[in-house]
Amino acid sequence: METDQCGGCGPIEHPSRAATLHLLGNHPVLDFTNTSSGRGSAQWLDHLQQPADLAAWAVHAGVIAPDLPVGVVSGKDLRRAIALREALYRTLLCAARRQTPDPADVRVIAAEHGRCLEVAALRGVSGSPAAPALGWHWPQGGGAAILGPLVTAALPLLTAVPPDRLRCCPGKDCGWLFLDTTRNGRRRWCDMAVCGNRAKAGRHRAIRRLRPEQEECGE
Repeated sequence: METDQCGGCGPIEHPSRAATLHLLGNHPVLDFTNTSSGRGSAQWLDHLQQPADLAAWAVHAGVIAPDLPVGVVSGKDLRRAIALREALYRTLLCAARRQTPDPADVRVIAAEHGRCLEVAALRGVSGSPAAPALGWHWPQGGGAAILGPLVTAALPLLTAVPPDRLRCCPGKDCGWLFLDTTRNGRRRWCDMAVCGNRAKAGRHRAIRRLRPEQEECGE
């Protein structure tokens, strides 16, 4: 069984939900990192298992419009996507913790950005007068059409994200990243209905287990 750098087990076998994952990160790059959860734990899930999963997620997340052909996404594209995703995840965690990111991860992000721009084109963008006049486009499709929008969106995110609003869900076997856009800045969970309720149920079970012991001690 594959072992990760932290000494935990590799991703477990499970059906991919790449086309239906909840998009809770409030940013496409964060949703991209959230295609994996529970990294290093016994319940480590990775939903980018096949090249088709990457294409399906990109359409689901709005990275590629449903009416645009994705083109052929290869196994090499998938490996590039996973390498970029993990480098972004670790770097964003460092940003949230106000730590300096690993230079190796920064090199992965910068190299992918360069590869994508080499095959990119600029085209006019229709919209309001206040909208940008030009936008990046990847006419050849394939992996670059997916990774290009993500890595170009990642660079401003990395340098402009407020650390106090970038969060990592503390839920068991989760670790999803999200931007807290609430007014009071007190969002803790990626999804209160999932991780939040699981934690609440766990606390209730622990209290019930503790009460008999307290009664025996006369508390």
